[in-house]
Amino acid sequence: MLKDRQKHVQVPWTELFRPRSLSEVILTKSQRDSIVKWWRAWVCLWNLKVLWIQKYYSSWREFIGNKENRRLWQRHKNSWHEHFLGTFEKWLGNPEVESKIFQQGSIADIKKTAKPVLERFLEDVWISYISDKKSEGKEALMSIMYPMPPYKPLLLVGPPGSGKTTTAYALANDEGVYVVEFNASDERSRAAVRRVIKEASMSAGFFIWLDFPQKPPRLLLLDEVDGMSSQRDKGGFQALLKLLEDIKIPPILTANILHDPKVRQLFRYCISVFFDRPMKYQAEALIKRIASTVKMDLPDDVVDKLTKYATDFRSIVLALETYYYSGKLPTLWHDRMTSLQDSIRFAFGLKSSSGKLEDDINLAKRYLEESGEDIYDLILAVWDNSWEFIKKDEIFGFYKAIADADYYYKIGALKGNWYVAYVNAFDKLAYGMAKYGIRSDYWTLRKKRINIPKLGTQFQKLYQTLAGEGPLGKFVVSLAKYWHTSRRDVIKSIPLIIHFAKTNPDIIGALLTFLGCSQDTVEAFLSEYITDEETRSRIRDAYKRSLKEGHRLKISGKEEVSSPKAAEEKGVEKEKAIPTKKEELKTAKKGTKRKSTKKEMTDTLDQFISKE
Repeated sequence: MLKDRQKHVQVPWTELFRPRSLSEVILTKSQRDSIVKWWRAWVCLWNLKVLWIQKYYSSWREFIGNKENRRLWQRHKNSWHEHFLGTFEKWLGNPEVESKIFQQGSIADIKKTAKPVLERFLEDVWISYISDKKSEGKEALMSIMYPMPPYKPLLLVGPPGSGKTTTAYALANDEGVYVVEFNASDERSRAAVRRVIKEASMSAGFFIWLDFPQKPPRLLLLDEVDGMSSQRDKGGFQALLKLLEDIKIPPILTANILHDPKVRQLFRYCISVFFDRPMKYQAEALIKRIASTVKMDLPDDVVDKLTKYATDFRSIVLALETYYYSGKLPTLWHDRMTSLQDSIRFAFGLKSSSGKLEDDINLAKRYLEESGEDIYDLILAVWDNSWEFIKKDEIFGFYKAIADADYYYKIGALKGNWYVAYVNAFDKLAYGMAKYGIRSDYWTLRKKRINIPKLGTQFQKLYQTLAGEGPLGKFVVSLAKYWHTSRRDVIKSIPLIIHFAKTNPDIIGALLTFLGCSQDTVEAFLSEYITDEETRSRIRDAYKRSLKEGHRLKISGKEEVSSPKAAEEKGVEKEKAIPTKKEELKTAKKGTKRKSTKKEMTDTLDQFISKE
């Protein structure tokens, strides 16, 4: 046993149990079929290009040497590419054609007897194209054939650790293809993308006169394309899209976030395969394989925890490695394991195996908790996206449940009972999603688009305020710095500030002065939150009065009082003024320390009011 342990400790288990073959990768039948079909299309196209070079390359070089012919090619290029790919996919999708081209039992081994089949396709697809064209240049096109476009890239989308990169390497290993990887740690600017793809495409094999059949010599792997930065990788993504139109070798792209705008754009160009968190049977298959290899007995509760809480295949392997050497499972629960969009999808559509509503509610709670979002944000997002997930004849039952959740949150927040505001509201929200959501599967759910809630101009104002934009945003930023808290928490406290503004306007006027708010900020605050004109007038007067007296804290904007000297000129007591940096340095040189204003900065709103 000790020898076995020493054997397995030599390398990390993530490497030791990494699949070397596509058959070892845990995939669904749909995933495997899509990947194999994509690779077969590239291999078939590769051999079609070999045949094109042998038969048409010389006449094409002579044809393109003419200026008029080059213009004709530019006019026809897009239509030819579209016609060829459409015809090619339909032709290769025929099971009879596929059986004539590929050897049975292989991933993409071309039969030697397939050459006439491929040559016949070349002739047919070209004749069908030029027969649809007008008389323009038709005679010149009879003796040549345009170059074929590349096939589509393969896009693998799913969370980290779900097997995307492993799948690419396993496929390449099976087919004897070298992988050129371009990952997120590399610079991926416009120039870098062009350089890497150009270098990977060099000596691609088309101009080496090899016998039929053959396969692409290498495969390009662009990892985490959704992580391409608009700053460090400026121009890289657009350069990638352009280069994919004429790339010579098969490219595989991976991405983590389904709803990322760059990923959405890639759907138009790629064959997309979706990966997700391991299903129960997939997790059990991996656990059984590893336990059998290392001869490890696993209790049922350990297997159950791994299948329920492991976020991906990599987490399962790491957890088993830890358990093997320590006898304990690591923590599998994370504060934020899924995005807000995925939390909504899964809480609505994924149900427990028991079929009990109570278990469905607990599962929905789990996914909602994984998002890490505030309950009120969840209520808004769920409300905005519910129509896609709810049984239409039960929509009113769901709306009642979510209205109850909203009621519990607001009544709890109003009375300061946060247990009611959060726990009860959370329970009602999970109940409504579990009871009325339509049962679905990972793959169907991941394709559903989740919108960020849009509540008209009010939501836009709130978003701008959170971003610190505009006069109200500056007010929130100032108060957040003063309280040493987040802008979101400040916005949640605005109802309390409005309450004090209505009951004691003088205090709020002094607070606005103390925070260093400009006149524009004060007016924006009044117009947004205060409707009573008399209250507005009193706050303005208090603000101006406090401004004249110099009661202003150095937080944002230009201060009326910034040094002891300026304070003397305005008749303000020295201890209320804030020394400049030069004066602080002079004081430090003399060996004296200025009293800290930390207590002033950490005062809460009620402490400020009590001072007044």
